Amino acid sequence: MDNVINSSQYGSDTTFKGVKLSGPKGEKEVQLSGDKIEETPNDSFTQGLAKGIGVGLLGSSYPVLSTAFKSVEGYSQVYHTAKELGLDEWQSATAGLKGAFIGGLKGFAHGFLDFMVIGTLTAVGGALGGPVGAGLAATVGGGLYNVLKDAIRHDK
Repeated sequence: MDNVINSSQYGSDTTFKGVKLSGPKGEKEVQLSGDKIEETPNDSFTQGLAKGIGVGLLGSSYPVLSTAFKSVEGYSQVYHTAKELGLDEWQSATAGLKGAFIGGLKGFAHGFLDFMVIGTLTAVGGALGGPVGAGLAATVGGGLYNVLKDAIRHDK
């Protein structure tokens, strides 16, 4: 009976940053992000270029794809950390699902923001410069937008 009481102390809780895990081997908070902050401005610009291409090709389904990728990433990170902390299969899977939920929410928020900004840049570029303007606005504009977004979040 004592073992049941002790095992109920272990588990997972959702937080604004991610999922807080508590197991026999310690505690850890797995921080989940909706969008990784790149290390260099060049990497950030390249990522923004890719986002611009993604928004251009996928359109309004871009946030859905971002949600799916971040959900899978959140599940994987939290599940594996839970196993490292000694949680059993059920507790690890439950924690992983919480990670998928938080990761998916953050992925959708960042994906939707990226879609709105890059989509607006593309529409304005297309209105001013036709197809060439739309393509440049999506790629170069997406790159510059991502550098600015990462620069704002970098110091936090």
